[in-house]
Amino acid sequence: MKLALIGKSLSHSFSKSYFTSKFQRENIEASYDNFEFNSEEDLINSWPEIKNQFDGFNLTIPYKKTLVDQIDELDIHAKKIGAINCIAIRAGKGYGYNTDFQGFYKSVFKKSFSRNRKALILGNGGASLAVNYAIENLLKMPVDIISRDRKDLDWSDIETINLGEYSLIVNTTPLGMHPDIDTYPALDYRSAQHDTLFVDLIYNPMITKFLEKADEQGCMILNGLPMLHNQADLSWEIWNNLLC
Repeated sequence: MKLALIGKSLSHSFSKSYFTSKFQRENIEASYDNFEFNSEEDLINSWPEIKNQFDGFNLTIPYKKTLVDQIDELDIHAKKIGAINCIAIRAGKGYGYNTDFQGFYKSVFKKSFSRNRKALILGNGGASLAVNYAIENLLKMPVDIISRDRKDLDWSDIETINLGEYSLIVNTTPLGMHPDIDTYPALDYRSAQHDTLFVDLIYNPMITKFLEKADEQGCMILNGLPMLHNQADLSWEIWNNLLC
């Protein structure tokens, strides 16, 4: 089996090392490569050529929405979310899935945060769409989204948001990601309640400034590694026709 990760900057990617280790540990005859593209246009133009060279793909920032219209068939969840992070190639056709929403849900559903308040999502990229879908449909919580091009909450007002209204706060932006580890969303962290769970989808570094500031207020914190493990395992099941 020949697999690959599609993204823009993949030098610190988790997926290649995760799957390579899995293949060696379990004596699986498969490979996992990184495919970097500088723009959406480059990826779309290259897609007809590369899709038949592999059995499956993962998609990461910033291309989780790029190939939605290039895929032959989307599963019901991917269609509703509007983003994909997993593609299976079967008989020359591309099938798109979203394992991010399940990966996120599995990483947080046992955590002891209140479901009686709202959730706040920072950012509105492909990962944000999956997180929003999981929170609304699986956790059954109302969601506010703050970004530079959403009507819910404007990013320019980020410092004035009362975090006490939320029990789950998720950063889906690249703020704080290596190498820019000193950046973070400029929230009023002091307004958060102690039973709030802060989740950062970033896993490099393991503890971002976003999580560090939440921890200083006595809040629960979680990085993106459990979600990554979960979504990777679900992708593997899809590629092996164990999950359709």
